[in-house]
Amino acid sequence: MSLAFDIVVAGCPWLEEIEKPWPLLSFTPMPEALSPISFKRFLSICKGLACESHSPSAYEEKWDFSSYIDNETDIFKFDDDPGYSGSGGDKKRMDSPALEVRELEELPEQWRRARLAWLCKQLPAHKAGTLVRILNAQKKWMRQEDATYVAVHCMRIREHEAGFRVYKWMIQQHWYQFDFALATKLSDYMGKEGNAPVQGCLEEACSIYNRMIQLGGYQPRLSLHNSLFRALISKPGEHSKHYLKQAEFIFHNLVTSGLEIQKNVYVGLIWLHSYQDNIDKGRIASLREEMKQAGIEEDKELLLSVLRACSREGDVEEAERAWLKLFRIDGGLPTQAFVYRMEVFAKVGEYLKSLEIFREMQESLGSAGVAAYHKIMEVLCQAQEMELAELLMQEFINCGMKPLMPAFIDLMNMYLNLNLHDKLKSAFSACLETCRPNRTIYNIYLDSLVKSGDLHKAEDTFNHMCSNETVGVDTRSCNIILKGYLSSGDYMKAEKIYDLMCQKKYDIESSLMEKLDYILSLSRKEVKKLVSLKLSKDQREILVGLLLGGLQIDSDEERKKHKIRFEFNETSSTHSVLRRHLYDQYHEWLHPPVSLVMVVVMYLTDFLLSRTLTLVSTQISFGQKVGP
Repeated sequence: MSLAFDIVVAGCPWLEEIEKPWPLLSFTPMPEALSPISFKRFLSICKGLACESHSPSAYEEKWDFSSYIDNETDIFKFDDDPGYSGSGGDKKRMDSPALEVRELEELPEQWRRARLAWLCKQLPAHKAGTLVRILNAQKKWMRQEDATYVAVHCMRIREHEAGFRVYKWMIQQHWYQFDFALATKLSDYMGKEGNAPVQGCLEEACSIYNRMIQLGGYQPRLSLHNSLFRALISKPGEHSKHYLKQAEFIFHNLVTSGLEIQKNVYVGLIWLHSYQDNIDKGRIASLREEMKQAGIEEDKELLLSVLRACSREGDVEEAERAWLKLFRIDGGLPTQAFVYRMEVFAKVGEYLKSLEIFREMQESLGSAGVAAYHKIMEVLCQAQEMELAELLMQEFINCGMKPLMPAFIDLMNMYLNLNLHDKLKSAFSACLETCRPNRTIYNIYLDSLVKSGDLHKAEDTFNHMCSNETVGVDTRSCNIILKGYLSSGDYMKAEKIYDLMCQKKYDIESSLMEKLDYILSLSRKEVKKLVSLKLSKDQREILVGLLLGGLQIDSDEERKKHKIRFEFNETSSTHSVLRRHLYDQYHEWLHPPVSLVMVVVMYLTDFLLSRTLTLVSTQISFGQKVGP
């Protein structure tokens, strides 16, 4: 069966339309001021983003609690709000400036008129790559006036995509001088149809908005502020939380512009704060107070956000106040509220209270969801309440819910910490019978074998992991087996593992380095210390294969920064193997993943047809957790 998967550049198939420089590794709320694009263009992007973000996405993490709650997700729920569509409620607005474009007959040179007419006919019929190549061939004679005519002509005949590509090409030329009228009018043409050819490019939308604010003289409508804000919080919380600074920037602009701040903005901003690693309780309290002064009532969505924030901080007092308010709201208690309340008490060490809440949930709702089982298993295993954890695990298995893997991981980690290796082995066997094996579960089992002294079985397990493409080994696996060989005095095998780790560029634990240095000195080997990363021959060949297979790369103006994104079908076993293979091949270039997005930093020189290619940021999105 042939392998089919989509390779998407930088998260969208229209990456060539993105303003340069692209914010690759981090998002700053105030990028450099470049050419602005009018709110209609941006608004259509935001509408597309909001629609796209509500569809099932590969961004949702496998172990996210809300993913398993019936009819509930961690995507922010919007109230119907006319302020998010149209221009109702706008207090300020500036009209777009007039754009004057010479007609073709007014151009003096006949050859220029002929070439422009030919371009106007040909460009809309070609795809992005061919279109750019055609334009590049006109560099010797083409001027800004000529490119402006072609771009506007494409807009007039509703070839918005072609027009915008011409505009993008034009602003990258050395002779280009900023033309605000052109930028806004071109975008107005696109916005009238509401079909901006950009999907998933939220960073571009933020960049456009920030340029509007920076340049001044062009006040965005209320609907523009609201549309961008809605796009920021229309992804699952763990993905949207990185846009907090941008959301606060929009909120600040709403305040300073004297525009109406609607309920969804307040609630959405608190929702974003509730997903942060470090909760700003003062800011949340301030926003709630502003809502109170504005006469806005706290609804279920806001109180859930408060509970979520309390669960991360262990604020029992505030959590109980929010719980009582939720209890009084019609419509029943959401399952998420029970989970967050369980977590609050677990944070302060009252794990039996968490179990009591779990049982209350079963009584009031008829059953507990998968997220609740995952949370109570996590709580009881961390408290090392073995009997209760085993009872709940059996209950979880019997009810037929899935996935079971997170619960098995918690259970086996508890056994490992308690040195109950026989029980861990039984749990490992049960896990293999009910779940698809993964590297995490194998690493726990391997660690148990080494700690219990069963090095022969550990070696067999490690070799099985190496030969199984769906499992594989990683830094932790190699360090575990290396520790076992060093402890047992089997230095020859320890050297082999060391060579394997050098080959795969895995880091060696500092606690093992001292003994390893001594052993290698006996065989007159020097410990290899990586100074800089270089692609191996295999890695280069794989990249060439991907490029030849249709991989698209977006480059900045200096051809030094490129952005790639791979999307895999989470239901395909073939894709799962391919995903693991790519992860194994390029793991040393990976930073710790954020949600499901891994940032890959690569430096390639003199690669592919003698063209210097530097891959600075690659985002790989998968339908399940990335890495081990």
